[in-house]
Amino acid sequence: MYVSTTRPGVVKGWHAHTEQVDRFVVVRGSVLVALCDLTVPREEWRVQEVVLDCQRGPRVLTIPPGVAHGWMALEHQDGESWVMNLCSREYTGSDEFRRGPHDGPVPSVPYDWRQSRDG
Repeated sequence: MYVSTTRPGVVKGWHAHTEQVDRFVVVRGSVLVALCDLTVPREEWRVQEVVLDCQRGPRVLTIPPGVAHGWMALEHQDGESWVMNLCSREYTGSDEFRRGPHDGPVPSVPYDWRQSRDG
């Protein structure tokens, strides 16, 4: 388990795991999480947006292997957002791949964090 802090407007992502399961819980503030399932055929790739907000109560977002994901901290009264990850294995970096936050999870699925629903 670890906690990652993010200031409003800052994006952390994209990345995906080949084996690890991530379980996100926002314990302070709120974040917009974007997800793209890379395990389905390429023509079916879509980006799903989920808002996790600690003021709405605890919620666990489970992200299975093969799902590219990232988040952007949203503006709120607490300043930084804190995301706790209850991951399924100790982090080694050997089972993930990363892309820049404005590159999209893959070239054919563009996603603009600045134009997101809640950002």
